[in-house]
Amino acid sequence: MTKPLRLELDRSAKTPLAEQIHRGIRTAIESGVLAPGARLPSWQDLAAQLGVARGT
Repeated sequence: MTKPLRLELDRSAKTPLAEQIHRGIRTAIESGVLAPGARLPSWQDLAAQLGVARGT
């Protein structure tokens, strides 16, 4: 990762949180924030960082 991965979630939006997370990760890949081979945090750690359930 060249820059920190920052995912912003809008809990008041009509878009589900899972879709917001998906879009955030996809945007990070497309913009080069996530380099090829970069590792994401585990689902458990990511969920804790974002304040969402692990299944989200």
